[in-house]
Amino acid sequence: MKKTIVCAVVVGIFVLLISGNFLVKKVWSSNNDDAQYIASFIEEHKDEKNSALLVKRNDKVVYSVNPNVVLPVASTMKLIVALEYTKQVTEGKIDPSSFVSINDVNRYYVPNTDGGAQDRWQRYLQKTDKITEGAVSLEEVAKGMVKFSSNANAEYLMEVLGLDNINRNLQSLSLPAHQPLFPIVSSLYIPGYLHKELHVPKYKIEKKLKEMSQEQYREYAMVIHERLKKKGPLLQKEIPLYLEERYDKIWSDRLPAASANDYMVLLQ
Repeated sequence: MKKTIVCAVVVGIFVLLISGNFLVKKVWSSNNDDAQYIASFIEEHKDEKNSALLVKRNDKVVYSVNPNVVLPVASTMKLIVALEYTKQVTEGKIDPSSFVSINDVNRYYVPNTDGGAQDRWQRYLQKTDKITEGAVSLEEVAKGMVKFSSNANAEYLMEVLGLDNINRNLQSLSLPAHQPLFPIVSSLYIPGYLHKELHVPKYKIEKKLKEMSQEQYREYAMVIHERLKKKGPLLQKEIPLYLEERYDKIWSDRLPAASANDYMVLLQ
């Protein structure tokens, strides 16, 4: 699976790294080894155009590699969802203390596709006694998305906040290279949707996925999202989940993409 790292290392220096790994991490460190590792990695791979690095010191760019190369940002896109959540809380549009059913959140959970994020979040909720009669506060859902990188929580919040509202932040923040967000859990069903409902022969699915436009891919994800919202895991009885490595890589490559410069603007 092609993955993405966003990494900030700060000792008076702000570093933003986007590369071809799926770990999404923000690190605040005074360890020179961390900075050296990042610099060495980027230097070795800069010509491959699969990584990007921006380093700022006191608001001045001191190192820049591929800052405008657009790459899949994976879980980093959850920062955009978190931003819209914060805006709607501040504007009084949503109540962070309102309780929502964990079962409703878990409608968007597909086991063994998130690196154990959902399981870790729910163990944390149980350990800290955050669950009341099978429900948890909306604030905890948002925290779970950010702290544990929960894909299910992110897609649930896309429904609550409105995907159009979330994507408007890309324009208001002047992030022109950032592709629109879409339901990333629902997109896991696209291979099965093509085969089962659009009658694409299985041997042609991979080719179809690679050739379709990103806009078409997002549209399929939205169609599936509406059904997943109603049926949750039961949707698998209608649309099979094809999670083989070749589909997994396409899923990863199709995740919303952006440049390092976009996220430097966002994180400042």
